Amino acid sequence: MAAGQDAWEVVRGAGYEGAIIPAASLYNKLFRDIVTSLKPDATLVGWTPTASDIAVAERELRTLVERASKDATVIASLPEADQPPVRLGLPLVSGTLATLIRQYAGFKSGAARHVVIHGIPDGARRPWRTEPVVMLGGGCENFWFVFNLDEQRVTRFRCGSGEAPSAIH
Repeated sequence: MAAGQDAWEVVRGAGYEGAIIPAASLYNKLFRDIVTSLKPDATLVGWTPTASDIAVAERELRTLVERASKDATVIASLPEADQPPVRLGLPLVSGTLATLIRQYAGFKSGAARHVVIHGIPDGARRPWRTEPVVMLGGGCENFWFVFNLDEQRVTRFRCGSGEAPSAIH
């Protein structure tokens, strides 16, 4: 790997800070495996989102959390398996969303580009700007949010547990 291909870009915006894992990074494959819950799908390939792609996904995450905090029926659009932990963890994530650090990865399924946001408690600041932070549990302070950038829709939002989203749809 050429120098710089594995460099993670730190991005900041209104209410978020995180690091983008480039497609060329070996860690991008690790995140892909986590996101597919160790059921690798050969159609998923790494892709490096830009800071503006991240801003779009972050805006959708914030909107979902804000809307769901006022109206719990909003989470009915999420996959059924994601709904119970999100329902339970919503009060916590709505109060701490801006303090959680993020790691971002991008994947393509066919031509569709997906941005994955992994939210992590601030106390887990190990070298999060250069290495993936994978944790079990943590409620909604440890979340996986998958956003289909091309279709402008949330495909997964998984809080806590030892499992990441099982698929990108």
